[in-house]
Amino acid sequence: MISITHPTARDMALYAVYLVVVIDIFASALSVPIMPFYVRTLCRCTSADVATSCEDPVCKQLGGATASLGFMFSSFAIAQLVSNAWLGPLSDAVGRKAILTLTLSGACLGAFASGLAPSFSWLVAARVFIGFCSGTMSTANAYIADISSLKERPAPTLTHPSPRPNSSPRPRLPVPLAPAPA
Repeated sequence: MISITHPTARDMALYAVYLVVVIDIFASALSVPIMPFYVRTLCRCTSADVATSCEDPVCKQLGGATASLGFMFSSFAIAQLVSNAWLGPLSDAVGRKAILTLTLSGACLGAFASGLAPSFSWLVAARVFIGFCSGTMSTANAYIADISSLKERPAPTLTHPSPRPNSSPRPRLPVPLAPAPA
């Protein structure tokens, strides 16, 4: 258990990891409400859905500000998916703290670049960079597993592949199935 009144070194490490994850999630979510307006401004569109109303050639080719916004969010998500695949093995080789520091610093630089983007292409590049640096969740989970004892870890995740090991999503059949043909 984590102690709030008398924290140990392990508790402080857990607080730090939780803080890194909260900062990463908060930073990614903070830009979402203003992003449609920002993309429309960078694309220099007079209408949100009409491609011919955009001056930026990339936005015009994508089909307008709305499609460009979808492309930008999708590119972020794809970069995040790819980064989760290589950040895990990299954190095994380099160390969890180094990867957490690197990803949080990279996300900070990406957010700064995103705010100063002179064009839509630069904004997409900055968001892809932020996506690559957003793999803190898997590294944080691995770090928590490293500093937790076997007793503190949830038992179902260690012994059973499903979260509810003794339950079945389908009803039991009243009669047995026929044996498979040989």
